[in-house]
Amino acid sequence: MNPSSYVDRLRDVPLMFDVGGEFQVDLSWVGRVVDHLSRLHRIPDELQTTGITCPPSDEPSFSRFVTATLAADWASYPNESDQVDVMRLSRVLSYYPTGFCTYFTEIDEVSLPVGYYGFYPVSNTLHEQLTQGHVPTVVRQTLFPYVGQPHTGLYYVFNYSVAPAFVGTPLTRRLLSDLDAALKRVSPVALCAMTVSAGGERVARRFGMHPIGTITSGDKAETLFFGKVPQISSHK
Repeated sequence: MNPSSYVDRLRDVPLMFDVGGEFQVDLSWVGRVVDHLSRLHRIPDELQTTGITCPPSDEPSFSRFVTATLAADWASYPNESDQVDVMRLSRVLSYYPTGFCTYFTEIDEVSLPVGYYGFYPVSNTLHEQLTQGHVPTVVRQTLFPYVGQPHTGLYYVFNYSVAPAFVGTPLTRRLLSDLDAALKRVSPVALCAMTVSAGGERVARRFGMHPIGTITSGDKAETLFFGKVPQISSHK
């Protein structure tokens, strides 16, 4: 997507701002987006969506993209414990922007983020552990993007979600199709993902992954999925 399209779709998204040396997002804007999307019940058939790949972290639009993607995430997961925090999101976006795409639609003449997918390469050590069927107890700490070389080809599917009003709409099918195409472009050897819902588990299985263990953090349990690429279907 060209820079003018970025500016157009991100025009209503506020910039991040510096507080004591740390960048913060405008949580009041994020809250308004989440509230607006939570009150949607029927999506008009003519509603159009546009997918935007994350710009590099040195681009001016990167800041707005982080804020928009945070809003899309929080709108997708009503349970606060399932929502991503801004520091983690900003970090993975800055390390591997090409693996993330956020979808926008025009609602009441305002461009709003309504869903996103994301993936990135993870460590060779984790790949070896999962291949052997070993589930690390500190998997969250090992799931940050791997930037070293060579890379053995394990990619972590960070997210695939839309706001509840968009579940089952053409956007859902488009997002998964786009994710499938984006993954094929990087030729992964294997995929892994962590799921918090039955819907997330169904999608993980569609991408050829299977459950290999449960990760517990406090009172929250997430299922860890893993699968080698030869098992991945084409999703036509």
